[in-house]
Amino acid sequence: MKILARGIVVGYYDRVADEIRAVPFQEILWDQDHHLSMQIKGMDGEICAIPWHRVRRVWKDGQLIWQRP
Repeated sequence: MKILARGIVVGYYDRVADEIRAVPFQEILWDQDHHLSMQIKGMDGEICAIPWHRVRRVWKDGQLIWQRP
């Protein structure tokens, strides 16, 4: 999976900051018990669960390849 994920960045809507935040795919934590969300390490170091419906954009090698309103 690491080879496929290289160069992919996921942009999710941060409702507190009211902006799209980008996180490299390699930094996403996968928990089989939480299949409705991805987990990332927040700016304060805490693990945050981001529901998949808040994912707004995906980039591959800097080029936007998918987006939703």
